[in-house]
Amino acid sequence: MWVMVLWIIAPFLFLIAPKILAGWPLIMGLAVWRYRNFNQWPKWISGCVPLWFGLFGIVSIAWAAFPDLQLDFFMQRLLGLFVVAGMIVTLSVTPNNYFKSFHFMWRKIIPFVLVIFLIISINPYFNIEWADYNRMFVIIAILAIATMAFHMERDKNRNAIILYIMLCGVLFYSQATAALLVALLSLPLLYVVTKFERWARMLFMIMCPVIIVALPFAMPFIWESVQSIGILNNPSTGGRIEIWHGLSSIIVQNWGYGWGYDVTRFIELPISHVFIADEKTLHPHNMAIQVWVEFGVMGALGLAFVWFQLFRTATSPIMIVTLVGLFIIGSLSYGVWQNDWLGLCVFAYFYARSFQKLETIEFGIKAQ
Repeated sequence: MWVMVLWIIAPFLFLIAPKILAGWPLIMGLAVWRYRNFNQWPKWISGCVPLWFGLFGIVSIAWAAFPDLQLDFFMQRLLGLFVVAGMIVTLSVTPNNYFKSFHFMWRKIIPFVLVIFLIISINPYFNIEWADYNRMFVIIAILAIATMAFHMERDKNRNAIILYIMLCGVLFYSQATAALLVALLSLPLLYVVTKFERWARMLFMIMCPVIIVALPFAMPFIWESVQSIGILNNPSTGGRIEIWHGLSSIIVQNWGYGWGYDVTRFIELPISHVFIADEKTLHPHNMAIQVWVEFGVMGALGLAFVWFQLFRTATSPIMIVTLVGLFIIGSLSYGVWQNDWLGLCVFAYFYARSFQKLETIEFGIKAQ
């Protein structure tokens, strides 16, 4: 009974304290762990993926630009990588009924949370710092994909559309750009991917790795274009693209093996100061750029392979659309090594995967 309680209270914890995702999914997984699961060797291999990139990190200290500082930060993050590896191993063998209990509570509270924020957004008497809720909005945008699909599978399209409109409305007021983009794409993608699942899988299986490998070399063109596109020509969006453009020039100088783990924290960005004045940034807000600048082409190819495998093995529209959402957030918002972000990625993946066994998602559309 107490194990199920850990899963039932998880939706509340994720929303109230989003950073708890750095460790709580491991507690949830360990609570249902059984000794016989040690025989699941493929799960152990998959769980080692974070440690593979950790190996990149420790080896990269040998040629790092600031070896002492970078080694210190790597050692601080090392425990987090083991925690994420543990999440993968334990959640991969967690019975689906636990995910179902999480989903039962999640789909009940999300409408109420969105209604509260809609009231706040249209009421002039409330004055909140929307940026303080960005992490929560990202969690909602990603996990709401499965919730909308759940309603659609039961021919309750109206519920899915209402949830979609509420979610997009809240995120529009919150100015959480990456989460809003995921929300806007979620419902249309669910319909399209369900109808053309095989082709959608192939498209994203190719497109996402290509973006990862090619992005630094495309940044000069993107940087020139962004200043002429009104919707992107602003300090928020334009500022991040300016960071990516500056780091791309550093990547080209040492594209073979990069500048070492977490180097962006210590270098001065060669930027034009069009949108931002600060020459320092903790991370690029883009996983492809960050892996390129830290580990060079080998790290980029490794990351591209991970995403290729994720899409190749995705077995339902929910998994494909969830992966697209995670790819978008990882390309626009978080740093690669943020533990709560990695925890969300792992939990969202196995949460989406559980639906193919809980229910068959058809949406009334015959998949091709």
